[in-house]
Amino acid sequence: MTNITTLRIIIIILVSLNVLTLGTVCYQVFYNGFNGNKKGFHKGDWRNSKVEMISKELNFNKDQSAALEKILTEHHDVVKEIMHKIHEVKKEQLALLRDDTLNLKVSDSLSTIITDNERNLNNEILNHFIKIKKLCHPDQIEAYNEMLLNIESFHHNKKHRFGSSGEHPPMK
Repeated sequence: MTNITTLRIIIIILVSLNVLTLGTVCYQVFYNGFNGNKKGFHKGDWRNSKVEMISKELNFNKDQSAALEKILTEHHDVVKEIMHKIHEVKKEQLALLRDDTLNLKVSDSLSTIITDNERNLNNEILNHFIKIKKLCHPDQIEAYNEMLLNIESFHHNKKHRFGSSGEHPPMK
């Protein structure tokens, strides 16, 4: 074989690999989307998927599912508001670290505000599950309790994987 024939074969192989790679990338983008979600599941659909999942798990009827959707919407709004407050206070606390004069009393009061908001968040989560339990008929309580055990084991495994706080390790 001459050098020109060998180069042509190598070029054809490289072009084929490029086309294959481009095809794979296009397939991934169009099938999974830019954020990695499956086609048809958009960021705004979280509520419907949770309603469907919990309704199926607890065997809810349509009225129960509608009430559940309302509970989930209210819960999401309250949690979002509390998390925003925590984030803002933590941002304010970090700003104190940048100042040359760190006032420990102010930092301590901000820590107290953060702790209060985290307590409010925990109470909101508990009240959320109490509201879901009130939706259940007596024959659905066993499935509800089993769902709680699954949630508890999920969080236990999360804490075991990521440390006692359950937080993801910091990215480097």
